[in-house]
Amino acid sequence: MKIDLNDGGVENITAKNIIIATGSEVTPLPNVNIDEKYILSSTGILELTEVPKKLLVIGGGVIGLEMASVWNNYGSHVEIVEFLDRVLPLEDEDVSKEALKIFKKKGLNFTLETKVNKATVLKNENCVEVEYEDIKSGKKTVNKYDKVLVSIGRKANTLKLNLDKAGIQYNKNGKIIINKNHKNLLQTNVNHIFAIGDCVEGPMLAHKAEEDGVGVVDYIVDGSGHIDWHLVPGVVYT
Repeated sequence: MKIDLNDGGVENITAKNIIIATGSEVTPLPNVNIDEKYILSSTGILELTEVPKKLLVIGGGVIGLEMASVWNNYGSHVEIVEFLDRVLPLEDEDVSKEALKIFKKKGLNFTLETKVNKATVLKNENCVEVEYEDIKSGKKTVNKYDKVLVSIGRKANTLKLNLDKAGIQYNKNGKIIINKNHKNLLQTNVNHIFAIGDCVEGPMLAHKAEEDGVGVVDYIVDGSGHIDWHLVPGVVYT
Protein backbone atom coordinates (compact mmCIF):
# COMPACT_ATOMS: atom_id res chain seq x y z
CA MET A 1 0.00 0.00 0.00
CA LYS A 2 1.19 3.56 -0.69
CA ILE A 3 0.02 6.88 0.72
CA ASP A 4 0.87 10.39 -0.43
CA LEU A 5 1.39 13.14 2.15
CA ASN A 6 1.00 16.74 1.06
CA ASP A 7 2.46 19.21 3.56
CA GLY A 8 4.09 21.84 1.44
CA GLY A 9 5.43 19.02 -0.73
CA VAL A 10 4.54 15.45 -1.57
CA GLU A 11 5.97 12.52 0.37
CA ASN A 12 5.29 8.90 -0.54
CA ILE A 13 5.14 6.23 2.16
CA THR A 14 4.82 2.53 1.37
CA ALA A 15 3.66 -0.08 3.88
CA LYS A 16 2.12 -3.53 3.92
CA ASN A 17 -0.57 -2.43 6.38
CA ILE A 18 -1.92 1.03 7.24
CA ILE A 19 -3.78 2.05 10.40
CA ILE A 20 -5.84 5.26 10.29
CA ALA A 21 -5.84 6.85 13.76
CA THR A 22 -6.57 10.52 13.09
CA GLY A 23 -8.86 10.97 16.09
CA SER A 24 -11.52 13.66 16.33
CA GLU A 25 -11.95 17.42 16.28
CA VAL A 26 -14.32 19.90 17.88
CA THR A 27 -17.84 20.08 16.46
CA PRO A 28 -18.39 23.70 15.32
CA LEU A 29 -21.29 25.86 16.45
CA PRO A 30 -22.91 28.27 13.94
CA ASN A 31 -22.14 31.97 14.57
CA VAL A 32 -19.60 31.06 17.26
CA ASN A 33 -16.12 31.20 15.72
CA ILE A 34 -13.35 29.59 17.74
CA ASP A 35 -10.24 31.79 17.73
CA GLU A 36 -8.48 30.10 20.70
CA LYS A 37 -8.04 33.50 22.33
CA TYR A 38 -11.49 34.55 23.47
CA ILE A 39 -13.63 31.70 22.15
CA LEU A 40 -11.92 28.42 22.96
CA SER A 41 -11.98 24.73 22.14
CA SER A 42 -11.12 22.04 24.69
CA THR A 43 -7.52 22.37 23.47
CA GLY A 44 -7.32 26.15 23.74
CA ILE A 45 -8.73 26.32 27.26
CA LEU A 46 -5.86 24.14 28.50
CA GLU A 47 -3.39 26.75 27.28
CA LEU A 48 -4.75 29.72 29.25
CA THR A 49 -2.07 31.47 31.29
CA GLU A 50 -4.46 33.16 33.72
CA VAL A 51 -7.80 32.35 35.31
CA PRO A 52 -10.77 34.03 33.58
CA LYS A 53 -13.01 35.89 36.01
CA LYS A 54 -16.14 34.92 34.09
CA LEU A 55 -16.28 31.80 31.90
CA LEU A 56 -19.16 30.54 29.77
CA VAL A 57 -19.22 26.85 28.86
CA ILE A 58 -21.46 25.96 25.92
CA GLY A 59 -22.48 22.34 26.38
CA GLY A 60 -23.18 20.35 29.54
CA GLY A 61 -21.66 17.08 28.40
CA VAL A 62 -18.52 15.29 29.55
CA ILE A 63 -15.91 17.77 28.24
CA GLY A 64 -17.90 20.85 29.21
CA LEU A 65 -18.38 19.71 32.81
CA GLU A 66 -14.77 18.57 33.11
CA MET A 67 -13.46 21.99 32.13
CA ALA A 68 -16.16 23.79 34.12
CA SER A 69 -15.07 21.87 37.23
CA VAL A 70 -11.40 22.67 36.68
CA TRP A 71 -11.84 26.42 36.24
CA ASN A 72 -14.42 26.62 39.02
CA ASN A 73 -11.78 25.13 41.33
CA TYR A 74 -9.33 27.80 40.17
CA GLY A 75 -11.80 30.53 41.10
CA SER A 76 -13.65 31.35 37.87
CA HIS A 77 -17.32 32.24 37.93
CA VAL A 78 -18.53 29.51 35.57
CA GLU A 79 -21.84 29.37 33.72
CA ILE A 80 -22.95 26.37 31.66
CA VAL A 81 -25.53 26.67 28.88
CA GLU A 82 -27.04 23.37 27.68
CA PHE A 83 -29.47 22.85 24.79
CA LEU A 84 -31.12 19.78 26.35
CA ASP A 85 -33.13 19.57 29.57
CA ARG A 86 -30.34 17.93 31.60
CA VAL A 87 -26.57 17.70 31.88
CA LEU A 88 -24.64 14.55 30.95
CA PRO A 89 -27.43 13.50 28.56
CA LEU A 90 -25.69 10.23 27.61
CA GLU A 91 -25.60 9.00 31.22
CA ASP A 92 -28.42 7.44 33.24
CA GLU A 93 -31.02 10.03 34.24
CA ASP A 94 -30.44 9.37 37.97
CA VAL A 95 -26.71 9.98 37.54
CA SER A 96 -27.47 13.19 35.64
CA LYS A 97 -29.78 14.50 38.38
CA GLU A 98 -27.39 13.73 41.24
CA ALA A 99 -24.43 15.17 39.33
CA LEU A 100 -26.33 18.42 38.75
CA LYS A 101 -26.98 18.76 42.50
CA ILE A 102 -23.30 18.26 43.28
CA PHE A 103 -22.17 20.74 40.61
CA LYS A 104 -24.55 23.40 41.90
CA LYS A 105 -23.25 22.95 45.45
CA LYS A 106 -19.76 23.54 44.09
CA GLY A 107 -20.89 26.89 42.71
CA LEU A 108 -21.44 26.09 39.04
CA ASN A 109 -24.35 27.91 37.37
CA PHE A 110 -26.61 26.17 34.85
CA THR A 111 -29.05 27.35 32.19
CA LEU A 112 -30.79 24.38 30.57
CA GLU A 113 -33.00 24.09 27.48
CA THR A 114 -31.24 27.08 26.00
CA LYS A 115 -29.53 27.59 22.65
CA VAL A 116 -26.68 29.96 21.86
CA ASN A 117 -27.50 32.17 18.87
CA LYS A 118 -24.21 33.99 18.46
CA ALA A 119 -21.01 35.07 20.17
CA THR A 120 -19.20 38.30 19.28
CA VAL A 121 -15.67 39.17 20.38
CA LEU A 122 -15.47 42.76 21.69
CA LYS A 123 -11.74 43.45 21.56
CA ASN A 124 -12.11 47.00 22.85
CA GLU A 125 -13.71 45.56 26.01
CA ASN A 126 -11.52 42.43 26.07
CA CYS A 127 -14.54 40.13 26.32
CA VAL A 128 -17.12 38.07 24.42
CA GLU A 129 -20.75 39.10 24.08
CA VAL A 130 -23.06 36.07 23.88
CA GLU A 131 -26.72 35.95 22.92
CA TYR A 132 -28.69 32.89 23.99
CA GLU A 133 -32.35 31.98 23.82
CA ASP A 134 -34.73 29.98 25.99
CA ILE A 135 -36.05 27.18 23.78
CA LYS A 136 -39.54 27.14 25.32
CA SER A 137 -40.28 30.84 25.76
CA GLY A 138 -38.08 32.29 23.03
CA LYS A 139 -36.73 34.86 25.51
CA LYS A 140 -33.30 36.12 24.50
CA THR A 141 -30.54 37.10 26.91
CA VAL A 142 -27.22 38.84 26.24
CA ASN A 143 -24.26 38.56 28.63
CA LYS A 144 -20.54 39.25 28.50
CA TYR A 145 -17.75 36.85 29.45
CA ASP A 146 -13.98 36.92 29.64
CA LYS A 147 -13.75 33.57 27.86
CA VAL A 148 -16.15 31.16 26.15
CA LEU A 149 -15.61 27.41 25.79
CA VAL A 150 -17.36 25.57 22.94
CA SER A 151 -17.91 21.95 24.00
CA ILE A 152 -20.97 20.66 22.15
CA GLY A 153 -19.25 17.46 21.02
CA ARG A 154 -16.59 16.11 18.71
CA LYS A 155 -16.58 14.69 15.18
CA ALA A 156 -14.30 12.30 13.31
CA ASN A 157 -11.19 14.00 11.95
CA THR A 158 -11.36 12.43 8.49
CA LEU A 159 -12.37 15.28 6.18
CA LYS A 160 -8.87 15.89 4.79
CA LEU A 161 -7.93 12.22 4.30
CA ASN A 162 -9.36 11.97 0.76
CA LEU A 163 -11.10 8.72 1.70
CA ASP A 164 -13.07 8.73 -1.56
CA LYS A 165 -9.87 8.70 -3.56
CA ALA A 166 -8.68 5.66 -1.62
CA GLY A 167 -12.05 3.98 -2.01
CA ILE A 168 -12.59 3.76 1.75
CA GLN A 169 -16.20 3.73 2.90
CA TYR A 170 -17.45 6.09 5.61
CA ASN A 171 -20.84 7.15 7.01
CA LYS A 172 -22.63 10.51 6.94
CA ASN A 173 -20.83 11.58 10.14
CA GLY A 174 -17.43 11.05 8.54
CA LYS A 175 -16.68 7.94 10.59
CA ILE A 176 -14.84 5.20 8.74
CA ILE A 177 -16.81 1.97 8.33
CA ILE A 178 -14.99 -1.06 9.73
CA ASN A 179 -15.57 -4.75 10.32
CA LYS A 180 -16.12 -5.52 14.00
CA ASN A 181 -15.87 -9.28 13.76
CA HIS A 182 -12.78 -11.21 14.81
CA LYS A 183 -12.07 -12.40 11.29
CA ASN A 184 -11.45 -8.91 9.89
CA LEU A 185 -10.84 -6.90 13.04
CA LEU A 186 -11.06 -3.11 12.46
CA GLN A 187 -10.48 -3.58 8.75
CA THR A 188 -11.95 -1.11 6.27
CA ASN A 189 -13.43 -2.23 2.98
CA VAL A 190 -9.93 -1.82 1.49
CA ASN A 191 -7.65 -4.74 2.31
CA HIS A 192 -4.70 -3.90 4.59
CA ILE A 193 -6.17 -0.54 5.65
CA PHE A 194 -7.51 -0.44 9.21
CA ALA A 195 -9.03 2.33 11.34
CA ILE A 196 -9.27 2.83 15.10
CA GLY A 197 -10.32 5.25 17.84
CA ASP A 198 -12.44 8.34 17.37
CA CYS A 199 -12.53 8.09 13.58
CA VAL A 200 -14.64 4.90 13.78
CA GLU A 201 -17.93 4.13 15.54
CA GLY A 202 -17.96 3.71 19.31
CA PRO A 203 -17.37 5.87 22.38
CA MET A 204 -14.82 8.65 21.89
CA LEU A 205 -12.65 7.64 24.83
CA ALA A 206 -8.85 7.38 25.01
CA HIS A 207 -8.90 3.95 26.63
CA LYS A 208 -11.22 2.64 23.91
CA ALA A 209 -8.86 3.95 21.21
CA GLU A 210 -5.90 2.38 23.00
CA GLU A 211 -7.68 -0.99 23.12
CA ASP A 212 -8.47 -0.65 19.42
CA GLY A 213 -4.79 -0.03 18.71
CA VAL A 214 -3.56 -3.03 20.67
CA GLY A 215 -6.23 -5.26 19.14
CA VAL A 216 -5.55 -4.30 15.53
CA VAL A 217 -1.78 -4.67 15.86
CA ASP A 218 -2.20 -8.13 17.42
CA TYR A 219 -4.50 -9.02 14.54
CA ILE A 220 -2.05 -7.78 11.91
CA VAL A 221 0.90 -9.59 13.50
CA ASP A 222 -0.58 -13.02 14.14
CA GLY A 223 -4.37 -12.86 13.76
CA SER A 224 -4.98 -13.05 17.51
CA GLY A 225 -6.51 -9.61 18.06
CA HIS A 226 -9.73 -9.44 20.07
CA ILE A 227 -11.83 -6.52 21.32
CA ASP A 228 -15.16 -6.57 23.18
CA TRP A 229 -16.82 -3.18 22.67
CA HIS A 230 -19.48 -4.13 25.24
CA LEU A 231 -16.84 -3.92 27.99
CA VAL A 232 -15.64 -0.35 27.41
CA PRO A 233 -16.12 1.54 30.72
CA GLY A 234 -17.63 5.01 30.54
CA VAL A 235 -15.94 7.84 32.41
CA VAL A 236 -16.64 11.47 33.32
CA TYR A 237 -13.73 13.45 34.79
CA THR A 238 -15.00 16.13 37.17
